[in-house]
Amino acid sequence: MFTQHKNQEISHIYERNNEATLYIANLDAQVDEEILCELFMQCGNVKNVHIPRDKINGYHAGYGFVEYEYEYECEYAANILNMTKLFGKALRCNKATQDKRSFDVGANLFIGNLDDEVDEKMLFDIFSSFGQIMTVKVMRNEDDTSKGHGFISYDNFESSDLAIENMNNQFICNKKVHISYAFKKDSKGERHGTAAERFIAANKALNLYPLNENNNNNNVNPSPFTSSNDIPLTNNTTLNLTNNVYLNNTIITNNIIPKLSNDTISPIMNNFYPPNPHQPTSSNYLQAQVGHPTNIPMNARGKCFYYYYYY
Repeated sequence: MFTQHKNQEISHIYERNNEATLYIANLDAQVDEEILCELFMQCGNVKNVHIPRDKINGYHAGYGFVEYEYEYECEYAANILNMTKLFGKALRCNKATQDKRSFDVGANLFIGNLDDEVDEKMLFDIFSSFGQIMTVKVMRNEDDTSKGHGFISYDNFESSDLAIENMNNQFICNKKVHISYAFKKDSKGERHGTAAERFIAANKALNLYPLNENNNNNNVNPSPFTSSNDIPLTNNTTLNLTNNVYLNNTIITNNIIPKLSNDTISPIMNNFYPPNPHQPTSSNYLQAQVGHPTNIPMNARGKCFYYYYYY
């Protein structure tokens, strides 16, 4: 069995294989390495168990790692033991590499009218068919009875949209559940899933850059479409596009796929228009110019320029 001392020794011996390692969150204070090993060895050959602890008081922060001999054992354990309750707390199990790639994009759903029998494990088993779930929680009273509603967070909006489309007004344990995007915390009735939030999520996922961010000598960040003949773009440069693009109020986006068009992107970017300091009552208008290999200069291909106008 793994004791804390043995676990610390093994941690130093092995260089952990993250592809075969589970990240375990929401651990109760009573859980130690031996208990985790007992539970997770049911799904495969456990190679190492590690629960990071405070060096002074010895308490852990509610998470740990379980390394298996093989990757398929890790994946099997994630599917079987995720949301399993241990000392009354539902474990969240993800591959260690997957957990690092995940971030809260705002694809958070509210699940209403839940039956008292529905717990986190049941919700996870039902809704994981629509995509990767980051968190799932059933809200409870002080006596641990269900409040009749819960929340599910996905790692992308495609999955949350699909869950709403397929599960809203469906029956779980003979009760019709109501699913919608959850209200944002500290907001005045605004729900998750807005166009602005979706754009920010795409920004993080596709690694989009503002034109002048981390910009040495005012040069544009490299793009797979650039060539040795490209002309560096500076703040005083204008491009000969359909409309001139003035780079002091322009951001540049890489990795534009062929299916995207000006009409597709403009409505999304209009969610971020800045106020006009000179004409507070004026309306703002955004123009998007998508660059494709046949209609703009070489140094702009595969990019999209967003620029704001006032009228």
